[in-house]
Amino acid sequence: MEYVDPYKKLEDSTADALESMHGGDKSYLKWYAVVNPTHAAQFDAFLGHIDAAHGVVPLEVFESLLGLMLAAHKHVYVSWQHQHQLGGVPLSPFVM
Repeated sequence: MEYVDPYKKLEDSTADALESMHGGDKSYLKWYAVVNPTHAAQFDAFLGHIDAAHGVVPLEVFESLLGLMLAAHKHVYVSWQHQHQLGGVPLSPFVM
């Protein structure tokens, strides 16, 4: 696919990375909404900030926003995996 919009290219690349990480199973987000509803709500708000930044902020800033979002999702996903491996033992609120 040839991209005209470099912002869209970064968005698609981030979406691919998320899909690769969770394989379409977004249960970790539902789990996080129960474990830490305040921060989980911030995920949705953050997506709005990314949408608003598309084409407005410099490309490097946009890329760093997407990187931050991806890192946050990875943190929650890995925490969710470990919590399940521990048999439901809750993780410390300091890591969530």
